[in-house]
Amino acid sequence: MRTTTILLLTAALLPAVAQAQGRGRAGDAGQVRQVAPAPERAIRRDIPITNAIRRALAAGTRDSTGRPGRNYWQLRTDYTIEARIDPATQTITGSETVVVHNTSPEPLTEIRLRLDHNIYRPTVPRGLSTPAETTEGMVITKLAVNGEAVDLAAPPPAQGRGAGGGQPPA
Repeated sequence: MRTTTILLLTAALLPAVAQAQGRGRAGDAGQVRQVAPAPERAIRRDIPITNAIRRALAAGTRDSTGRPGRNYWQLRTDYTIEARIDPATQTITGSETVVVHNTSPEPLTEIRLRLDHNIYRPTVPRGLSTPAETTEGMVITKLAVNGEAVDLAAPPPAQGRGAGGGQPPA
C-alpha cells in the first residue's frame, strides 16, 4: 500500500516538474542562453625549489629535470657468501666477502657491520620479548679491510655522547 502511494504521488508530480523545467522567462522561447565564460584560473608554471634541491643543483649531483647530474655518484656493494650447515651441532659456518665500490670524491671514513642475529645471545638487551632459545649469536673470527687484518680484541674507538659514549659535560 505504501509503495503504491509513493508511485502514484511520483507519477502525479512528474508532469509538473517537466513543465517547470520547460518554462523560461518571457521572450526566451527557442533561444539558447549563453553562459558567461569562467574567469581563467591561474596555473602555477614554476615548481618551488627546496633547499635540498637547490644544494643538489649547485653541487651538480642533479640537473634541472631532477635526473642525476654530472657529479652524481653512488656506492655499489658486491657480496660473496659461502655458508655450510652442520645439522648435528645446529651450527652454520661461513665466510663473506663484501666489496664496496666508492665512486664518491670523498673517502669513506667508516663502515659499520650490523649483526642482526646477535639478538639471540643471552646478554643482549632486547626489550620485553625474549626468544625461545638463546645461542652464541654470530661470532666473527677474522675481519680484514683492504686486505689488512683488523684486531677484533681491540677496544672500540671512543665516541662522542651522541653515539652513546663519552662523558656528560661537567
